[in-house]
Amino acid sequence: METISKRLKSTLRKEMERNRIYSNDEIRQLIYEKTGMKYGVDYMETHFAGCLSALKKSGDIKQVQRGEYIRGNIQFLPQSRNQVRPNTPDSAESAEEGTMFLAQTKKEVLESLQKERAYLKSVAQNIVLSFDTPEADIQYMLKLKELDRGLEELERMMM
Repeated sequence: METISKRLKSTLRKEMERNRIYSNDEIRQLIYEKTGMKYGVDYMETHFAGCLSALKKSGDIKQVQRGEYIRGNIQFLPQSRNQVRPNTPDSAESAEEGTMFLAQTKKEVLESLQKERAYLKSVAQNIVLSFDTPEADIQYMLKLKELDRGLEELERMMM
């Protein structure tokens, strides 16, 4: 008899598409579509988390960020230029994976940049300058404004 965890792992190994990042909800939906098993009814969070953990350990999936996974046979860019990517085939498929990774990275950096700009603006709006504000505080405000302009320019370049 096949265990619940084994069924979940088997389904994800077979059905996860290449070059696609899945959220936890999308993985649960994929499991439901392929097996008919409903989260919280036919399997619980412990089964789901254990399945993802086992697949990460085996290299079948890789965690992109919290709650997002990609099929494990996709290699990420090395940490330094001196490192070599192991088991990387010399094919168009490898180039396609690299392009997908770069597009995903660009999207994440742009989202992070937009969040940082929003935070910077909220901080700047909460600063109150009075008549006797020290020069250092005024210089700080000018630096914030300059930083915001630089971030805005970077954001425009990335779009």
